[in-house]
Amino acid sequence: MQKEKYTNHLISFLSEGTSVYTATKFMKEYLEKENFQNLQEQEPWHLKPGNYFVIRNDASLIAFQIGKKYTNSFSIITTHSDTPSLFVKPKNEIFENGYLKINVQPYGGILNYGWLDHPLSLSGKVILNKKNTYTSHIIDFKRPLLVIPSVAIHQNEKANTNLDLNAQVDLI
Repeated sequence: MQKEKYTNHLISFLSEGTSVYTATKFMKEYLEKENFQNLQEQEPWHLKPGNYFVIRNDASLIAFQIGKKYTNSFSIITTHSDTPSLFVKPKNEIFENGYLKINVQPYGGILNYGWLDHPLSLSGKVILNKKNTYTSHIIDFKRPLLVIPSVAIHQNEKANTNLDLNAQVDLI
């Protein structure tokens, strides 16, 4: 039963954590359900024994517990939630031959050809400017919106050799 619970929770996290921002949001919601207190980084902390977390820039989260008995030792467990992906560049729209292209920037050690011919969605953080007031929003469309097509084999003489893609040209 416990194993199934953890497996289901992991699957939920992997499904919901489609970007560093959605992963951080998922972890925040989980920790709040587990009675962790959300600390604000810019405010003074008055810590007592308990469960705490702090979020920076909607993209990183540090959670910790302070026990009732203070000792001269501590344990640290670390991980990270970013993953190789494609970031949408600012001023990203390119209209060409009747198609809208979105200019992207690879992040992390991506294999460029692995992004070809798969339905892609968008998730992450957007910042909107309305009447000189900026607001940020975590988004996840949760449905296919885009595809990066590969070139047809009869138009690419190197298709069965080294597929060397230029991210600034071939991943738009």
